[in-house]
Amino acid sequence: MKNLEIEKRFLLRPCSMKRFLKERKVPFRSLPVEQFYLVSDVANAERYRRIGTRYIHTRKIGGGLVREEWEEEISRKEYLARKAENRGGIIRKDRLIFEWEGRRYELDRFLGPLKGLNILEIEFSDEEEARSYRLPDLFAPILIDEVTEDGRFTNGALSKTMKIPTLSVKRPSEYPRQTVKNTPNIPSAILHPYQSLGSALAAWLREEIRRLSLEWFAYDSKGKDPEALHQFRIALRKIRILLHYAKQVFVVEELATIRKILADGMRRSTALRDLDVLLFSLHKWKKELDSPMQAEIEKLKTTIDKKRRVKRKEFEQTLESESWQEAFDRLIDLACVLEDSSEAGETPVILSARKRVKSLQKRFLERGKKLRKSSSSKHYHRVRILAKELRYTLEFFTSICDKKSCRSVLKEMKRMQESLGEEHDAVVQSRYLKEWEDRLFDEERAMREMLKNFRHSLEERRQKSRTEFKKTFRNFEEESGPLLHHAFCGFV
Repeated sequence: MKNLEIEKRFLLRPCSMKRFLKERKVPFRSLPVEQFYLVSDVANAERYRRIGTRYIHTRKIGGGLVREEWEEEISRKEYLARKAENRGGIIRKDRLIFEWEGRRYELDRFLGPLKGLNILEIEFSDEEEARSYRLPDLFAPILIDEVTEDGRFTNGALSKTMKIPTLSVKRPSEYPRQTVKNTPNIPSAILHPYQSLGSALAAWLREEIRRLSLEWFAYDSKGKDPEALHQFRIALRKIRILLHYAKQVFVVEELATIRKILADGMRRSTALRDLDVLLFSLHKWKKELDSPMQAEIEKLKTTIDKKRRVKRKEFEQTLESESWQEAFDRLIDLACVLEDSSEAGETPVILSARKRVKSLQKRFLERGKKLRKSSSSKHYHRVRILAKELRYTLEFFTSICDKKSCRSVLKEMKRMQESLGEEHDAVVQSRYLKEWEDRLFDEERAMREMLKNFRHSLEERRQKSRTEFKKTFRNFEEESGPLLHHAFCGFV
C-alpha cells in the first residue's frame, strides 16, 4: 500500500529512555525491532523489518521530511530468505511507543554497535503540520538536535556503517607557531555532545596549550609570582591528563616523548612550588613566635630561599630548552592529528565522556573508601592525583553537560582536593624541616625545639585535613551518582 511518510526525527541523549519515561509516569509499550536493507541510498530504500511478531517489507523513495512509502506484511519464511541475501549490517533496537498531549511518539533505543543512540520519531498527516511542529517541554532535558534532514541518521545509512554518526562543528583557525612565552589566540573549547571525540580532544588540547602559554607568560612577567606558577602547573597537569586519555583511544607514537618531557617540567615545578608553600608557612608561623625565634626563622627562610632560587633556575632552563619547545610544537601537531583521526576519533564525544567520567568516579570512590586516618601519606597522595584527574576531566566536558549538576560535583571535588592538598603539603613541609633539623649542631637546642614544635603543628594540620576529607568524601559518595547522571542525561 502506497503512503506518504511525513516524519521528523530528533537525536536524544545517550541514556536510559525507559527510565526517563517511567520517572515521568508516561505509559509506554516496548517492541523489539530487527531490520536490514537490501537497497539503501539517498533516494531509495528497500527494508525488511521484524517488529514484535510481525514481518514487514517496505520500499521508500525520497529523503528528509517527506518520502513515498510502500509497505506489506510478509511471512517469516520470506523474511528469513531475504535476510540470507543481506550483505549489510542488521539493526537491532527497542521501540518505545507512547502518547503525550494527544500525539503518538516512537522512540528507538538502538542496541549492539549502535548502543547509546536514541532517536525520537514523530509522524504527521501533512507537511504544513510537520514544519510548524515544536517538541513539547517534556523532551527538553534530553534533546540534542533535530536530524530529519541528516541522511546519516536514517536506519538505512546506519545499516551501512553500523557506527553512530557525529555532527560537524566549526574547526578553529590554524594554530600559530609561537614560543611558549607568547600568547596564542585560541578559542575556548566549547563542545557539542555529538561532535567527534577526536575533534573534542583537539579542542581541549588547543585550549590548554593556550592557557599554558598565558600562565607561563604571567609567571615570567610578574616577578616569578607563586600563584602564576600554581596556575601554570594546573594547565600543565590538564595537558598530561588529556594525553593519558588520548593514549587509551588513539595510537599516536608522539605521545610517549611528549609526556616524558612534560613530566620533567612538572617534576621541576613541583620542587619549586613546595618551597614556595614552605616559605609562606614559615612567614605565617614567624608572626606567632617570640622575637629571638623570629630571627632564627628568618635565617631558615634565607637558606630555603637560596635553594628556591636554584630550583627556579632549573625550572626556567627546562622551559627555555629546545626539547621543551619541541614538545610544545608537537602538542600543536598532535591537536591536528586528533582532529583528523578516524575510528575511535569518530565516536560522539558524549558517549566517551560519560564512560570516562564514570570510570574515574568509580576508581576514586573505591580508593577513597579504603583511606583511614592511619593510612600512609602515599595512599592519600594517590587518591589526590585521582581526584585531580576526575575534576579536570569533568571540567573539560562541562559544556556538554547540565551546568548546575556539574557545578555541584565540581564544588565537592574542589573541597576534597583542597583537603588532600593540605595533607600533602603538611607532609612535604615536615620532611623539609626534618632535614634541616638533622643538620643542626647539638648546641642549637632552641632552634631544634622550635622546628619540632613546627612539625608537631604540621602533624595536627595533617590529621585535621584527613578528617575534613573523609567528611566531604562521605557526602560525595552519596550524591555524586545522581548528580553525574543528571549532568550527562539531563534528568535524574
